[in-house]
Amino acid sequence: MKDAARVVAVQMPIPDETDAGRNLETACSLLEAAGTRRADIAFLPELFTGLKVSSTVPGPETRTIGALARKHGMYVVAPFYVQQDGHLFNSSVLLDRGGEVLGQYRKVHLWPWEAPVFGVTPGSELPVFALDFGVLGLCICHDHQFPETARALALKGSEVIGCSTRMPDPFQLPWLEISRVRALENQAFVVSVGASGNDTSTHIVGPWFRGAIIASVGAGTHLVEAVLDLKRLRAEREHSPLYATPKEVPSEEAAQLLAQVRSHCFLKERRPEAY
Repeated sequence: MKDAARVVAVQMPIPDETDAGRNLETACSLLEAAGTRRADIAFLPELFTGLKVSSTVPGPETRTIGALARKHGMYVVAPFYVQQDGHLFNSSVLLDRGGEVLGQYRKVHLWPWEAPVFGVTPGSELPVFALDFGVLGLCICHDHQFPETARALALKGSEVIGCSTRMPDPFQLPWLEISRVRALENQAFVVSVGASGNDTSTHIVGPWFRGAIIASVGAGTHLVEAVLDLKRLRAEREHSPLYATPKEVPSEEAAQLLAQVRSHCFLKERRPEAY
């Protein structure tokens, strides 16, 4: 498993909510650019093909984006409405480095309008994906506002949590802070990617007390990239200074241990059987 991963969040415009082909073309041009930056994984925003269109898996989206994933040897997370078994799901489809569909996440926490207006069926599982650089968990927009989502993913081993979103005002105002808390309390990197009209939804943050915001942008078309130090993450999950027991508390020794702590280390202390 790799010690680091280069991630690229593709913040893109949605030119026409009814024209999947046009939106797919926009996404592909930006994914091409992400590939030239040697991305290990690229993330697209929620419903990047449009609010008023849907497709199947496999379908034109997975075939076209799969070709780019294969060309550049990168994973891609492509979120769109997927028709399957007579249901409509708000899904994030994960394509592997060879362009094949590796898995799919179906949005669990629907926005209040999604079921009655769009006929969306909620998902019921929070899968994680073991990639060659680490373990990936996925969520979509409203999922991010429920702490149970990230907690469940972290307990299943997620080191990176990718959140595709179109969160509107005023909910997007605390979005960066939500990501920081999710990252810190779960000792995971959070990659959030939104559409081009969102001011705060695209950012990459780490689980550190200081220097947590690795990259962040405002509205517009952007490729937001970062190299995630997974080796450091794994080390701090396993070997936090807090796991060294001082002879007595309070003491100078205890103060020195606390001064060395750069992140939470709560994963080992969680007791889900009691919750």
